[in-house]
Amino acid sequence: MTPKTLKTVSLVVAALGLALLVMMVTTEGEPGALPLGLVLLGAIGYGGARWRARARSVVSETRR
Repeated sequence: MTPKTLKTVSLVVAALGLALLVMMVTTEGEPGALPLGLVLLGAIGYGGARWRARARSVVSETRR
């Protein structure tokens, strides 16, 4: 996958996790492990995609 696609997928996963987190807190009064995991997974995926995009741009600049 391209870094742009990874960023998009990661943001969707994080948004889903955040929505589930809000729902869990309002209904049960405490966050669940799954929503927290989704938010964490989305944040890590987004950071990894940014890192890959920067690494790819640095490599393409050094090859010129």
